[in-house]
Amino acid sequence: MKWVLTSPPVISISGGSPSSGADAIWRIATAKSGKATVTYERNVSFDEVKQEWKAGSSDSSIYVRGDISLQNGQLKVTVDK
Repeated sequence: MKWVLTSPPVISISGGSPSSGADAIWRIATAKSGKATVTYERNVSFDEVKQEWKAGSSDSSIYVRGDISLQNGQLKVTVDK
């Protein structure tokens, strides 16, 4: 199995500002979705002795949403599930 990022998402940032201080929180969200493709091989024969492997692939859209904050001088990124 192999994943490839075929087009990265475009991320927008809103909220806090550089002068907001240590408690600044910025919101990140997908402005334009990205795309990833997975390629794989699967056994299509349903026979453990005489296996027949075929290539396959599938595309998935990528979306991101979460927060970025400064805590004790460290950048913290929290992604929503």
